[in-house]
Amino acid sequence: MSLASHVLRLINSDLLDSECADVRRYVRQGVTDYQVTLLAAMVRDVGSGSLGAGVSAGSMMSLCHEFSASLTRLTHNLLATRLLSTPLQETLLAQLGLSPWQEDADWPLSVKPRSLAVLAQVLLLNQEGPGPDQLDGRQATVLIWSSLLRTLTRRILGDAEADGDDLNVEHAQLLLFLFHSLELMQKKNVLIQCADVIIKVAPALDAPMSAAQVLHLARLLVVFEYMVRNLYDAPSFLIDQVRSNLLGRVPGAEKLYIPCKEVEGVAESRAGAGGGGEPPCFYSLTHSDSGGGDPLRLDGLASSFLLSTPDALDYRAFYVALVGLLRVGGQADLEARVAPLTPAGRVNVHYCFTIACR
Repeated sequence: MSLASHVLRLINSDLLDSECADVRRYVRQGVTDYQVTLLAAMVRDVGSGSLGAGVSAGSMMSLCHEFSASLTRLTHNLLATRLLSTPLQETLLAQLGLSPWQEDADWPLSVKPRSLAVLAQVLLLNQEGPGPDQLDGRQATVLIWSSLLRTLTRRILGDAEADGDDLNVEHAQLLLFLFHSLELMQKKNVLIQCADVIIKVAPALDAPMSAAQVLHLARLLVVFEYMVRNLYDAPSFLIDQVRSNLLGRVPGAEKLYIPCKEVEGVAESRAGAGGGGEPPCFYSLTHSDSGGGDPLRLDGLASSFLLSTPDALDYRAFYVALVGLLRVGGQADLEARVAPLTPAGRVNVHYCFTIACR
């Protein structure tokens, strides 16, 4: 492990950080698909925690952190200095399972922070539009949002299911951070798509839903709640969260997010009583109160887009669907339910109902 860390540091200091044009040209021409695939495999392994699995505190754990830091710097330097060509950047994202250009493929919901950091770097470094050797970062972001909403639709309607695949908070924070990099009309289209998905999934409440379906519905609503309150400008707390959780993450540090206070205490008590696995993170993406006596306001542009786009969104149908989502509170006691929801499933219902009310 120590030797591997030294090799990565050597590559960083003598090759990637070199100011010699000939050295940089050599590196750019020498990087191949195989090496990028190997890099993606290391990012996945380190991000999944398998590198330090079974390692107790001590010198070995210190070596794991050292290797992780060296790998982070290597990945950053390769991308920031544009030593990876456009095809190799696409290969890197594809090997991480995060390619925006896979049509009709489900977008992964649960993504480790280290992989998300790579995705963020690739897209943010390509925000100025496509050039002779440059991705279109904004268009890729739009494609990701379309894939995400399509995947959530399938999961809520029960057309596709993947055990344990849940939209983790770091993933949601990054997607909203990238959302703010879009042009205004692109933001409008994503917002309208999200509202349209709410119309499509509302009928799912007519039948018993699984605990996972209810949780996916809650994730959709919490994303939509953020958009209608913060469409135009990114709030400072979101920038701080992305910086802390992804771009400047310290190994072992707790993730920064807004907990859903109405649910978190209940979830902890139910988990302790049930003795099951770790409960999902019940997060909010915006503050549920203004910190004072005034209620939170909706974003004026978001409201205008929802109300004045009849060719893209049937607002009456959307309003009916949104009010109808309050029926999720009765999911736990539906007569048609064959098997009762578990205590964890009832917490999911509580969480979803809380977001729907807001």
